[in-house]
Amino acid sequence: MRLNFQDKVLRRLAADPGFSPEGWDEDEVRHFRLVAQCAQAAQVADDLRETRILRIRPHANGQPGTSSIQLSPGRRLLLAFGADNTSPTVVFSVLSMEMEEIR
Repeated sequence: MRLNFQDKVLRRLAADPGFSPEGWDEDEVRHFRLVAQCAQAAQVADDLRETRILRIRPHANGQPGTSSIQLSPGRRLLLAFGADNTSPTVVFSVLSMEMEEIR
């Protein structure tokens, strides 16, 4: 599965083992990297959705193909599944719980 990151911080977090974004705790970083590794190993979206340890849930926004994972009480990882011309794709973005409450 192809991974697409919404910002440079997530891209760097997935690629640079020594990087930890400001404001993220160790457990959030570890959980994010586990999700990224599982996504990279997945062949299709269902492979990733069925990885029980990740606890992927449909996201409350109701958009088809959008799921989320709770990284911590204050941070949620959004996953948007789709496909480009060549392979299945998952788009990673992060939503802080403060942003979620505003909606």
